[in-house]
Amino acid sequence: MSKKPSKAKRDTLVPPREKSEKITSIEEAKKKKAKKAKAKPEKTEKAKKHEKEKSKPKEPIKPVAEEVPAEDMVIPEGKTSRWLERRNRRRKKRLIVLGVVFSVLFVLFLLGYFFFTIKTVQVEGNRFYEDQVISEMVLSDSNSWNALYVVFRDKFLKREKMPFIDDVEISLTGRNSIKINVFEKPMIGCIYVDGTGQYAYFDKDGLVCELSPDVMKGVPQIYGISCFDADLYDEVELSDPAVLKTLLLLVVDLDKYKIPSDSITFQGSSISLQYDHITVKLGSSQYLTEKLMRLTKVLPQLDALAGTLHLETWNPENTDIVFKKQK
Repeated sequence: MSKKPSKAKRDTLVPPREKSEKITSIEEAKKKKAKKAKAKPEKTEKAKKHEKEKSKPKEPIKPVAEEVPAEDMVIPEGKTSRWLERRNRRRKKRLIVLGVVFSVLFVLFLLGYFFFTIKTVQVEGNRFYEDQVISEMVLSDSNSWNALYVVFRDKFLKREKMPFIDDVEISLTGRNSIKINVFEKPMIGCIYVDGTGQYAYFDKDGLVCELSPDVMKGVPQIYGISCFDADLYDEVELSDPAVLKTLLLLVVDLDKYKIPSDSITFQGSSISLQYDHITVKLGSSQYLTEKLMRLTKVLPQLDALAGTLHLETWNPENTDIVFKKQK
């Protein structure tokens, strides 16, 4: 049998325990507990929050959602898989048809772009501008060599305004030819506007339809009357408003009988017209229309001459017309 170690030897093997104080009463136990609680450090707000979250019941893990089938794989309620196959076939046919249509349109576009080169330009309705000037104004951008482009641009895009021209219409007359119809502004006279460096071009109603520093051939210039103001689409304002009625009557008749003069000069109540080397003296505005009717008959006979044609004294009773040659 093994011998038990002596008491002294046991004390060396096992460290001595601290002797606990004996609690003699319940009050002492409460005091001791309160003392221990006081000695413990208070928990921070972060620790309290952590404990609160830890105490919450955990949410159950959600199962992974199943993949939703594509739209062309979904069979509506009351339909069969056969209906689904028919629907998908129809969609494929539709896509094929659309592809064919777009391909044809693309080919037509290429053919139209490269095979409609402009070679001939016909201009109509122009009186103030020559054909070449109109062509250059209309076919001004880099793609204007293509007839289809020019026609579609004219119909669908806003064109830059051209001086003295109201509108232009372009039509296709062949694969390589176009026609330009020009609608010029109805200008029957022009007068210099004092202090502006511009001429006011007016129509048969005396309304200003163009302001320009250029003098257009074929539009009579007015001399002997001052114009102190002119605004587009407003009535031209002359220094003598009473003369405006006579002026409009004169220029309208000149345009009507197709004998527009180079210039019209007012000297008091006397009016004269200038045609190259021929001066026509009309005198007063009395019998003005009748005098112009006679002028249409006489003027072609004086084409190669220079001098002065006198119509001042003409009236229904005195129908004499005198022409004095220039010396």
